Amino acid sequence: MKSISKLVKGAACVGGLAFVGLMLAGVVNSTLKSYMLHPKRYQDAAWINYENNDGRIWNEYLNENISHNQANWHQYVEQVEKINNGKLGGRIILPDLDNNGIVGE
Repeated sequence: MKSISKLVKGAACVGGLAFVGLMLAGVVNSTLKSYMLHPKRYQDAAWINYENNDGRIWNEYLNENISHNQANWHQYVEQVEKINNGKLGGRIILPDLDNNGIVGE
């Protein structure tokens, strides 16, 4: 009987640890999502004309007052290319994601 009791206690402990692990994973996932831009931000943003002579948009992305991470960077490039028909150089339009009326500075 003692070994069954230990087995049940051990299973309860493992189950409790699994529950705690799932809860922590949920907190981490929720935190990461709070730093990711929702695609609606691009729909709601003003798109401003910008003369982009070098064809690079990294600095323009960094100048937006938003969370900067790999997922947001890839999304930014995708959205800018999409609205500018794949073009990143010359006269393009960029999203004003922080709603300050300025892009590229």
